[in-house]
Amino acid sequence: MSRSDIIIKPADKGSAVVIQDRQDYIKEAMRHLSNSDIYTLLDSDPTDIFSQQIKQTITDMYQRNQISKKAVSFLSPTDCKAARFYLLPKIHKPGNPGRPIISGNGSPTEKISLFVDHFIKPLVPQINSYIHDTPDFLRKLEDIKNQIPSTAIIGTFDVTSLYTNIPHAEGIAATCAALSKKVHPCPPISDIKALMQQVLTKNNFTFMDKHYLQRHGTAMGTRMAPSYACLFMSSLEERMLSTAPCRPLIWWRYIDDIFFIWTSDEDSLLTFINHINSFHSTIKFTSDYSHQQVNFLDVTVRKEHGSLSTDLYTSPQTHTSISILQAAIPVTASLELPTVKHYFFVAFALTIPLSFAIQMLWKNTLLPGAIVPEGCVKPFRESAPFPDHLLWQ
Repeated sequence: MSRSDIIIKPADKGSAVVIQDRQDYIKEAMRHLSNSDIYTLLDSDPTDIFSQQIKQTITDMYQRNQISKKAVSFLSPTDCKAARFYLLPKIHKPGNPGRPIISGNGSPTEKISLFVDHFIKPLVPQINSYIHDTPDFLRKLEDIKNQIPSTAIIGTFDVTSLYTNIPHAEGIAATCAALSKKVHPCPPISDIKALMQQVLTKNNFTFMDKHYLQRHGTAMGTRMAPSYACLFMSSLEERMLSTAPCRPLIWWRYIDDIFFIWTSDEDSLLTFINHINSFHSTIKFTSDYSHQQVNFLDVTVRKEHGSLSTDLYTSPQTHTSISILQAAIPVTASLELPTVKHYFFVAFALTIPLSFAIQMLWKNTLLPGAIVPEGCVKPFRESAPFPDHLLWQ
């Protein structure tokens, strides 16, 4: 039996499934969409017009011998539809706000966003502050864990609504600057810039049978968004840190989450926090810090006697107007529970402490990209990258 009074979505973080009252869900969505600085309500569907404009840009690239005929066929939008807007409830935060997602599958910009990401994604690991995932974070901590002063402060920063707060001109400039530092074949940076502009400015979508356009920032849901956001933040943090009166010993970032270690006093840290929150007009930071422990990604980091230790962190879930269903591994005849050999295998594959691997497997929170024995946990599969053979003849 179908229910029209509820909305079922996965939680923004963790493995929970969320059942939410439909009217509460719509109210939260309209809270986002009523922000006229970011979204505009449209009188009609611009999808066909946008498709034609994108086709013209792609055709122009082909006529200048920058892409192959096969690439034109792959990139040109056909039978497109507007993107779809939805929310992922943040059950780990008070009030359970929704994270806005714009699903661009089948939209005019879907494939050109994939094309742009093909060129800019390889630049992200070159960023000095780059954190790939939790295992990478653990490995970095292992390298410095015994080099921390006993008086140090450990903490985190979170960029508030990063994706929707990146000004188009600044995001494009930062990405092009990163591209200019790397020698790459055709197409030229000017063409990648033109396609980025198309992705950012032709981001139309529907919600409740109404048409909208995102005017500011980038949509979380388009393929190039994480790489684009990382390159923008790299440019911003470089300028921001170089002008700070005092800098952290460690500044590591996973997209919009930052882990830091501060070796000066708390007053100077407060001055630094004020500096980074006044540096940019739309990029703001929330902070959490302590002399004892902080939580970052899936890790609790503790400072004891001048050394750092780690434990698995599971976000608390707040319960207001929503119900939570915890996803579990289905029990079948062919599925075996994690055993000692699995724990050792995962610890070895990810080069993380054995105790951490045991907790990750037991709580079914193994990280994206992990390679584990079949039947232990379901592996994560990324969507396919842009096919290289389509770039050229």
